[in-house]
Amino acid sequence: MSIKTFNLTDLTKAVYGNGDTNSSVFESNRKRIGNHIKKVQEMLGHPPKRFEAPIERLDEYVLLIRNMLDNSKNDKALNLLNQKLVKGKPLQQETDEKALTTLIEILAEIESQKMTEKDHKLFGDWLRDQVSDDYYIESEKNINEIMRIVKNDYLYSMTLAV
Repeated sequence: MSIKTFNLTDLTKAVYGNGDTNSSVFESNRKRIGNHIKKVQEMLGHPPKRFEAPIERLDEYVLLIRNMLDNSKNDKALNLLNQKLVKGKPLQQETDEKALTTLIEILAEIESQKMTEKDHKLFGDWLRDQVSDDYYIESEKNINEIMRIVKNDYLYSMTLAV
């Protein structure tokens, strides 16, 4: 039994609704999506290869491409992905934090569409926690408390051994 897949041409048709694969507009859109996918493959350390994905994930890819490439408010996030992450340039906290948050939100939106109503609220709360400063401050406090307990237990066990 073979797994049904879709390719770059199928993705372009689904994103732009243009079935005329011979038109220059379609070819331009296909190249734009293909270049974006190649950059992501490069960033992830995958060798460039012909794009193919399971047909069950087509809707996710369509949403991702529409959000990334066809939404001008995401230009900074797309630029960050293309210029910094792919080319390995260092991130600047002040200027890149908002773009990274946008990338997280785009991916979270796609994931949230696969969830039940019950899971949707839990996921939203979890995501807000992940991107908040309070989450990291509280996590650091918890780690410090755990380290204190471990050190105290270690010192206590060492005094019993003597």
